[in-house]
Amino acid sequence: MDFQDRFELLDLLRDGVVQTFRARERATGRPCQVHFATSPELLDGLPGAIDRGSHEGRSYVVTGEPAALDSAGAWRVKREDPAAQPAPGDFTRMFQLRQAPDPVATPVSKPPSAPVSASQPGQFTRAFQRPSATPAVPTEAPTPGQPGEFTRMFQKPVPEPPMAASQPRWALLSIALVVLSAIVVFILVRTLY
Repeated sequence: MDFQDRFELLDLLRDGVVQTFRARERATGRPCQVHFATSPELLDGLPGAIDRGSHEGRSYVVTGEPAALDSAGAWRVKREDPAAQPAPGDFTRMFQLRQAPDPVATPVSKPPSAPVSASQPGQFTRAFQRPSATPAVPTEAPTPGQPGEFTRMFQKPVPEPPMAASQPRWALLSIALVVLSAIVVFILVRTLY
């Protein structure tokens, strides 16, 4: 029986000295892999060989589909004896779930502690609540014809008074000179690189 009558090549999985194709056996529909090489010695040692031969001047070996995935596509996990596994390290133990300890029975003779009032919030809740007694902020009632506080937020700020004559002009000139020299250095660096 001819190779093409027995096997259908589906996808190229690996290309090189040995070419590997995902294939299907036509008679049974079973998935397999077909490995082609110019020399039969290159194909020696492939595990699970189903068929060997020559097709179009090249040697081939047909092997079963790797069993890493089952038919549903889920990984097959080898179950090992838990006693044979080493104990987890510190890093792994940090992320393992810890079981809540068993409740300790309280002695009957001990009087129960005072129950927490359901109307009072806990410490966590109180951290996010507003204080119950906020100091009243005096608000000025706008005089008729004058803008209110909300409107004043969006108005231009009042200009600052001009500089006092006591400030030396050379200080302002030196600051301007430093800023201009920094800009020139920046431009030179940008153009050189």
